[in-house]
Amino acid sequence: MQEAVESEKVREVLGALMLVADPGIVMRKLQAFLKILGVRYLVDPENRRIIVPMLVEGRQHTIVISLQGAWVITKAKITDTKDLPEDLKLALFKELLRANASIPECAYGVEEDGSVVVTESVLITALDFEGFAEEFLALASAIGHFWRNIWPPIEQKLAELKEKESRIAYT
Repeated sequence: MQEAVESEKVREVLGALMLVADPGIVMRKLQAFLKILGVRYLVDPENRRIIVPMLVEGRQHTIVISLQGAWVITKAKITDTKDLPEDLKLALFKELLRANASIPECAYGVEEDGSVVVTESVLITALDFEGFAEEFLALASAIGHFWRNIWPPIEQKLAELKEKESRIAYT
């Protein structure tokens, strides 16, 4: 067990050293992987980010791949929650937690501004094409899962609430 912990620390340190030495190496590697996947992207070298527009379930999303310490973080905003009533936010957050427990590889989360996001992290030293492709495509799959499975019951409850409010307004 201790060997596994020490091994993980060594990988983190090596990844951090690789990034400090030349983050451009990692960025070029990521760009090469995206080219192999046939994905369009924009590079923001100043912020060490790659921006990938992607259409998922008929909705436009922006996937951001960034370098943070020894990690490659892939994140996409899915939707806002600011206009949802508190009880529907709670229901949504519960569904996101359930999904985190049952869907491998990606994690749903909520940003400070209330945006629902999905993230995936890969240690720089573990970055290879097969692993990156699997994680990148898993992120797109998690976005699709959100729109097909998590959002529809929330959307239905929201529509029912709005219908109820409109009937009250007319009485």
